[in-house]
Amino acid sequence: MQKEIRKTISKIKKTGLQLLFPGRCPVCDGIVRPFGRKICPECLPKLKPVTAPWCMRCGKKLAEEYAVKVDPALHAEVLERYAKLNLAPYKGFVNPVMKEVKNDKGDVTDIVLDYTEGYTDQMLRYSKEYSFLPSYNE
Repeated sequence: MQKEIRKTISKIKKTGLQLLFPGRCPVCDGIVRPFGRKICPECLPKLKPVTAPWCMRCGKKLAEEYAVKVDPALHAEVLERYAKLNLAPYKGFVNPVMKEVKNDKGDVTDIVLDYTEGYTDQMLRYSKEYSFLPSYNE
């Protein structure tokens, strides 16, 4: 019985507050009816949902205007250089092994890039060469 009375009093308070301080539509600044809605029914069709490729926060376009204007000469140069490597596209994520070429005096004269190492081999090599923690599994 008391729960029902509390619910009724709560509804009366809510309705009274909405009558005194009605909700305003953020689109047209009109009073929103029916009570409890955030935007008036007349303005709902005017709204368009923000979806990709637009920013969900500010609504600016992202993909259409970002990184689509490429210098044709630079693009051709990149494609030409990549073709000489004779790699599959997914192989591009594997870093080449850099090998030093030394002269008779022991000075480094060149660096040769070797692309024969696979992803698993590279990760195992990195774990040995760049690990700061001791390895107990060797």
